[in-house]
Amino acid sequence: MSIVISHGDKGGVGKSLLICAYIDYRMNHEGFNSEKLVVLDADPRNADVFRMFDGYLPQVERVNLAAKEDWMKFVDRIQSEKDKGYDYIISMPAGVGAILSKEGAKFGDYVELLGHEITMFWTIDRMPDSVNLLKRAMFDIGSKVKQMILVKNQFFGTADSFSRWDSSYLRKLFLLGGGIEANLPELHEWVIDEVIGNQLDEADVKRILLRQGAISASEAAISGTHRTIPFSSLLNRVDLRLTLRGEMEEWLRKVDSFFAEIDMQVQVKNRKTVLGTQPKNTKRTEP
Repeated sequence: MSIVISHGDKGGVGKSLLICAYIDYRMNHEGFNSEKLVVLDADPRNADVFRMFDGYLPQVERVNLAAKEDWMKFVDRIQSEKDKGYDYIISMPAGVGAILSKEGAKFGDYVELLGHEITMFWTIDRMPDSVNLLKRAMFDIGSKVKQMILVKNQFFGTADSFSRWDSSYLRKLFLLGGGIEANLPELHEWVIDEVIGNQLDEADVKRILLRQGAISASEAAISGTHRTIPFSSLLNRVDLRLTLRGEMEEWLRKVDSFFAEIDMQVQVKNRKTVLGTQPKNTKRTEP
């Protein structure tokens, strides 16, 4: 049984995008059992993982992991559900590192006793704080993580443009400790808007502009949004523009290769799969 954590400890690096892509990947591969997966979104302000998969998977929840007692309750839950054989996927919010540095090691000890192994994705941008925050996490909880995977989000540039990470001594230590590097393909922002519905939270702003006479009542009433959906579900949209369909299909193929390569490296290092999937020999199901 596994616990997969998406971390990065800062906002805007693509933690949620990465874990949404991973869940989508699992959903579309042989051997996937939705009844055995629990998806937990711990972001109190922007629960985008919850919004994407609520209604598509049977066990998708919002949780709070901001305090010691929250981590204790989570361990108690895992213990109570031990016989159900669940895998857990957790999307961490920005700034969770402070509480995780206090409770993470103890949490790792407890879940190991309960038969779970922790895999952690750490997504970075090109700024130095991504490297510095990873150092803190490695020192605080690294010994409790079965496999750590550093993800370069190529939204911020090509893989070879992450020079601060590439030239750091922390990278040497990370790789010596069995860490894996991976390059997350960039997804075009137009496709992202189709998936999440371009959900700018502007209702209150529109009300102010309407009172000031800056926009019309009809303009204020236009939402321009639709329900957030999993990435691969976008292909079921019969009205999807050809260009967006092509971009999504290409990105999904790259994502399949991205996670398959990670899984292969994990198997080489640990002689077992911690990602929990067996890739198909065929393409994803399309309408």
